[in-house]
Amino acid sequence: MTEAAFQSQVMTVLRLNGWLVAHVRDARAQDATGLPDVVAVHPQRGVLFAELKSAGGRLRPDQERWIVALSRQAGVKVRVWRPDDLPEVIALAGGE
Repeated sequence: MTEAAFQSQVMTVLRLNGWLVAHVRDARAQDATGLPDVVAVHPQRGVLFAELKSAGGRLRPDQERWIVALSRQAGVKVRVWRPDDLPEVIALAGGE
């Protein structure tokens, strides 16, 4: 599965479960190099940043910096998901 197809699935699952979801198409053009692919907010479940990768995709150093920095923030969920992680995506999206 391509990263784009997986991203579409993740965003759909989140939206169907009441999350407000955003994706910056080209973070580099927005001076946000490395920003995770998906930013989502839910009124009861909080804030989520998700970096999405294909099965063999690797994190770049700028992506790792964002993940570490965001992970240190109280109440913020940060995930790196691959297509095999879809069950976790569904569980987190639904609050389980």
